[in-house]
Amino acid sequence: MILGTVGLTACTMVMNYPTTVLRRAEGAPDRFIRSDGSPMVASGTGVACPSPIMDPNTHVELTLARSYAGRGDFSVPQGAYGVDAGELLRVDCGDGPPVGIVRG
Repeated sequence: MILGTVGLTACTMVMNYPTTVLRRAEGAPDRFIRSDGSPMVASGTGVACPSPIMDPNTHVELTLARSYAGRGDFSVPQGAYGVDAGELLRVDCGDGPPVGIVRG
């Protein structure tokens, strides 16, 4: 009986993603774009997070680390947007606005 409870707890922990936003991004654009320069647009069947995406102002590329429910957590170059070591930048993959900084 104890083994069943432990297994259930482990499964519940996986379901707790996404992590909480720690703070706002610094100096991020209003919207990120696809790396080919096209806008991020949600499809009729759901939102897929493209990778890489790009800052339209600086051309810095962000690489998808994980995604959940239409939002992606992206790795960024060191120091970009106020993201520290062990952190990622969350972006709304529907149309590209930054959501905030999260733990990696």
